[in-house]
Amino acid sequence: MTYEEVMKTANKPKRDQALKQEHERMAAINVWKSVLRCEVPKHAKAITTSSTMKTKANGKLGARVNPRGFVLIDGKHYNSHNI
Repeated sequence: MTYEEVMKTANKPKRDQALKQEHERMAAINVWKSVLRCEVPKHAKAITTSSTMKTKANGKLGARVNPRGFVLIDGKHYNSHNI
């Protein structure tokens, strides 16, 4: 399902909460810093994300926010030696 399709289901409030918790978790451990597009310097390239949502076996709704790996540059956005 697409994000739009998922967000039309009865679980929308729970999905929104799961995404918010995941975003807060990533921000708390300094994985990224959220910025407005207007704050990104003209010469910089913003790294976009994709979301993955699923219902776990225990019924809890889970969400993950992932950078789109095809735009990441080794040594600039991550260090492959730490993976």
